[in-house]
Amino acid sequence: MRTVSPRTAVRRLEPGSGPVEVAYREPHPRLRELGVRWFGYREHEASQATRRHVPGARVGLVFGFGDGLRVTEPSANGGTTSVHHSFIAGPHATALESTSLGRLSIMQLELSPACAHAVFGVPLHELSNGVVDLRDLIGRSADEICERLAEAPDWDARFTLLEQVLTAPLDQARDRDHTVLSVWDALRHSHGQARISELADRAGWTRRHLDRRFLDRIGLPPKTMARVLRIQRALDLIRTDSDLSWATVAAECGYYDQAHFNREFRGIVGCTPTTLRAEWAARPAGAVQLG
Repeated sequence: MRTVSPRTAVRRLEPGSGPVEVAYREPHPRLRELGVRWFGYREHEASQATRRHVPGARVGLVFGFGDGLRVTEPSANGGTTSVHHSFIAGPHATALESTSLGRLSIMQLELSPACAHAVFGVPLHELSNGVVDLRDLIGRSADEICERLAEAPDWDARFTLLEQVLTAPLDQARDRDHTVLSVWDALRHSHGQARISELADRAGWTRRHLDRRFLDRIGLPPKTMARVLRIQRALDLIRTDSDLSWATVAAECGYYDQAHFNREFRGIVGCTPTTLRAEWAARPAGAVQLG
């Protein structure tokens, strides 16, 4: 690993598709408070690598300043395929796939639902379970940002640019639905195992009203998001200890039994737990998940 600045570090990896560069930097404290995660990524040789992107409760934001990505959306959207340089992928309950179309150079961010709502000011259900080209969301600004990223002298300058892009709308945001966010936090901290009816009662809302508010601010209904969070918990356990048995993972995540876990996993991730574990094992050490 080499350091670009006191704040930015760059790791060079050698996967089978050719050398890549991954850049890391701690986000601005304002962004870190909202749970923003990010990194820069560059492929030094053209490739057509295809990657599976497991479902997530967060909003994925990709600024591309190299060749594009071909993205296949969930089968719920007809399995449609589109090509993008920059795009936003809302919370999704089934897997996405992407394929590099040359030399990929991107800045990728993961935003909490609250952060995404504050930055873009749109109901998150308009972004969920699919991919939206960034130009369709913010207009010509998307191209201007990507041009500046391409012209930036180094990764540190790119991180600084995106800090400016994201913190400006946050400074202007005023409306925060604290009740929805408190329900979201309770569901998130329980890894999807909290009872939705109890959360609705605690908020003083009906289940139907909670569903509507969740769709607007979080992107998916509470029950669907709970399923995604439970799978995310399983994925975290697998990453932490690759020797865990599937029965142990199923029990820890609140599934009735291993068969129940396997059905949910295949339905949401699009493959068996064993297949995904093998895909992860084939990655080079230190590789990151795009998407």
